[in-house]
Amino acid sequence: MATARRFPPRPHLQRGRTVVELMVVVALGLVILLGVGTLYLTADRSAQEAERGAVIEDSGRVALRIIGDAVRRSRYSEIANTDMYFRNAVLFGGGDAVALRGCTGQRFSTDEPPDCATVAGAVGDALLVAYQANNVLASAQGPAARDCLGNAAPNVAITVPTSAAVATVPVARNIFYLSGNNLMCLGNGNATPQAIVGDVTDFRVFFGYDDRPKTSVPELASASLEAPPQATSLRTAAYIDAQPGLGELTAWDWVVSVVVCLELRGPPNSATAGEQYQPCPRENSTSRLVEEADPIAMPGTRLRRTYTQTFAIRSLRASTLAVNRE
Repeated sequence: MATARRFPPRPHLQRGRTVVELMVVVALGLVILLGVGTLYLTADRSAQEAERGAVIEDSGRVALRIIGDAVRRSRYSEIANTDMYFRNAVLFGGGDAVALRGCTGQRFSTDEPPDCATVAGAVGDALLVAYQANNVLASAQGPAARDCLGNAAPNVAITVPTSAAVATVPVARNIFYLSGNNLMCLGNGNATPQAIVGDVTDFRVFFGYDDRPKTSVPELASASLEAPPQATSLRTAAYIDAQPGLGELTAWDWVVSVVVCLELRGPPNSATAGEQYQPCPRENSTSRLVEEADPIAMPGTRLRRTYTQTFAIRSLRASTLAVNRE
């Protein structure tokens, strides 16, 4: 009987990947990895830029709030009598009292009343604001206002206008200026100035000024009197200092608003060298009007941003705070 012929089992054939296929897979993986990495780096860079911008914005907001609170109170004082003539109507504001002043490219001296003085290396402007911190003739209105550093306002002997009486009045006085790259505040509640914001590269102060002829005094509150002052132009402190007053009033009594511009910088390597930004306004040397400056390139690689805000002087009933350019 014939027997079946047996054959040894055939080995299992194994199939692998070719070198070309492996190279294609690796290439695709690298492309995907590169795309994900680029997306991550872009998102991370955007987040860092947003964070740096937020830090600068917070600093600008803090500085403008402190300055704005003081400017809005500027010239505030109790009414001492019924004489509606501007300075003779209030307790603080007559005589040599200085309630609002500015220095263009200079600093305030230590004289009384303070005056502008040239200081070597000074950058930016200086601003002085003063106001009565609380009532003394009428009932006190809660806690007294403090100076820009939170110190209690000292009492100042004030001669009541149109009389020989002397009253002791709490007066807060704040002086803002740049020292290095710090925005400084000197309050009269403490003889030591302190920095309120750092990394400030420019500090400019301009004033909404009534350029109309000074034929009448700015009235205090009554609508039946002549029209109140209005900001017909935006001027520097140097320009206002050179203008004539009327009687015992100075040109500063026709200032109805204050425009503050701060230029702040970010940390190193927060911008590309040569990027454009908008600096603070400047005075036109011909017209003496304050105008917008042309964009300029950032010096170095630190981000620059400017913040500008207009503050009303509430003690003046101005018909308009914005500049009337008609």
